[in-house]
Amino acid sequence: MGIEEEIRRWQDGECMETMRQGGFKAGDRVVDSGCGIGNYTFPLSRVVREKGEVYAVDVDRYVLERIRERAKSRRAPF
Repeated sequence: MGIEEEIRRWQDGECMETMRQGGFKAGDRVVDSGCGIGNYTFPLSRVVREKGEVYAVDVDRYVLERIRERAKSRRAPF
């Protein structure tokens, strides 16, 4: 198993559960400040679902472009 697979499993499991326990729910608007490559951005988008919004913010334009590309490939509404 590669590192990307491990990250994905963590995001789909423990990370999303921790966000729910932290009070995030469907319909919320969330800012992921200092989002980096989106390790929390994408799980957050699944927690808040279609009615919510996640804003990914970072000073590095390169990582924001990577997030846009990942969102397009996953058809996430970014």
